[in-house]
Amino acid sequence: MTVKERILNAHATKTLDEALLELSLYKDGKLVASGEGKLSVSVNGRLLIDVNAETMPFNFDFSSRGTIIPEKDFFEMTAKTRDNLTFKANRLYAKNNFRSIDEPAHALFEPAQVTFLLNATQQPYSSFDVFIAPFEIDFYNRRSDGGITNPLFGDNVSGPWFTAETAETAVGLRENSNSWIQLRVNSKNVGAKNLEKHALAFLNALSFQVGKYLECLAYSHTTAEGEMLTLNEHKLNSQRKFYAPLPNHEFEAAEKLLMCGMDFFLKETCSPVVTALCVCWESRKVTFLAGNLLVCSVVEGLAGYILTDANQQYAQLRDLALDLLRKDPKATESIYLEAFDKCIKSVEFIKSKESIRKAGELLKITITQTELKAWGHLRNRLAHGNFSIDVKSPATLQSEFDHAASVANIVNKFVLALFQYEGVFCDYSVRGHPTCNFPIPLEIQKA
Repeated sequence: MTVKERILNAHATKTLDEALLELSLYKDGKLVASGEGKLSVSVNGRLLIDVNAETMPFNFDFSSRGTIIPEKDFFEMTAKTRDNLTFKANRLYAKNNFRSIDEPAHALFEPAQVTFLLNATQQPYSSFDVFIAPFEIDFYNRRSDGGITNPLFGDNVSGPWFTAETAETAVGLRENSNSWIQLRVNSKNVGAKNLEKHALAFLNALSFQVGKYLECLAYSHTTAEGEMLTLNEHKLNSQRKFYAPLPNHEFEAAEKLLMCGMDFFLKETCSPVVTALCVCWESRKVTFLAGNLLVCSVVEGLAGYILTDANQQYAQLRDLALDLLRKDPKATESIYLEAFDKCIKSVEFIKSKESIRKAGELLKITITQTELKAWGHLRNRLAHGNFSIDVKSPATLQSEFDHAASVANIVNKFVLALFQYEGVFCDYSVRGHPTCNFPIPLEIQKA
C-alpha cells in the first residue's frame, strides 16, 4: 500500500492519526508559533489538528454563532509528516487554546480541508482525481476478471470499472477499496486546464443518476511541485436516495446520461439546477411530508429557471406592442390602452401550475395532468400547514406515495430534458415505475 492509499483509507474510515513534525503557525504571513501536532478525524467526520507549542497567541473564542470571522483571526500551518511529506492547512481558526503551568501551549483546529504534497509523478497528461465515498449502483461499462493495463488509470485494472470520453477529456471510475471509489479525469491535451471543473461536472451528473449527493472525501492533482492530495471533512449524508432517473443495469443509457449531464454541468448557467437537485437530496433527511414540500418548491423553481429567457422575451414583445400601439393615432383613449395592457398581461404564464406545464412545452416534453394534480395536491395542502395524514389507512398512504413519486417524476423529466438526454428512464408517475423511452411520445402521454 502506498503512502497515498494509506492516508486515503485512514481518512475514509475515520482512523486517521498522522503525526505533524516541524510545525509552524503563521498569521498575516508572520511566524507566530512552532511545535508539533497531530492530524486526526473525529467520529462525526471533522478533521482535527491538535497543536502543542512553546508559545501560542491566545484566542478568545467569544464569537457568537453566525458571526463572520475576520480574516486577521485566521492562521495558516505548514508541517512535515513522518513520511517526510509536506503538510499544509489554510484558514485555520482556533476553537480553544490554553496553557497550563510547565506545559506547552495547546490549540485545537477544525479545518475544512488539509493538503499533503506527495512525491513528483511522471504523467504524460494532466489529470484530476476525486475520491468518493462508496455508493450502491451498478452502471460500470467495462469488466475484466484477469486484469488489464489501463492507460487512463496508469496501472492494472480488474473487476468492473467505467470509462468514457468527451472531446477534451477521458473519464474513468473504479472501486479501489471498500472505503472509497476513484474518479479520474485525464486531459487529452498536454497542459490542459479546468480539469477540476470537468471532474465536478461529472460528479454532479453521477450524483443525479445515483439519487443522492456523493461525498468527495479527497481529491488530488499534479502540479509543478508534485502531486497534491487534499482531504475534505466528511459531510453528513442521508442513506435514503431520491428517485433515480434510470433503472439498474442500463449500462448504455447510464453512459449516455452521464456524458449528457457532464456536458450540461460544464455550463455557467447550471447552478440553479445544481441547487434544485441538492434540495431534493436534502429532502430525504427530513420527514416524508416536509420533504414533499421541498420537492414541490424545486418543481416551481425549475419551471421558473426554464422559463426565464422565455419570460424576458415575452416581456420585451409585450412592451414593444404597447409602445407601437401608443404611437397609433387611432389609439388615443387611455381606456383603450389600459384594456389592451390588461388583456395582454392576462396571458402571462409565470404562475404556479401553469408555469410548470409551459416549462414542459418549452422543453418539448409533456407534464401530464396526473403529475400536475399530484403537485397541486401536495404543494397546496402542505403550504397551508396541513401536515396531517391518516397513517392507519393503507390506501391513504399509498396515495401519498404515488403523489410524491409523480412530483419527483417532474423533477427528473425537467433535468433529463435540460441534459438533452434521449433514452430509457424510470416513469415514477405510474405505479410500478415502468421503464419507458424519454421523451415519451406526445400521443402516448395523452392516451
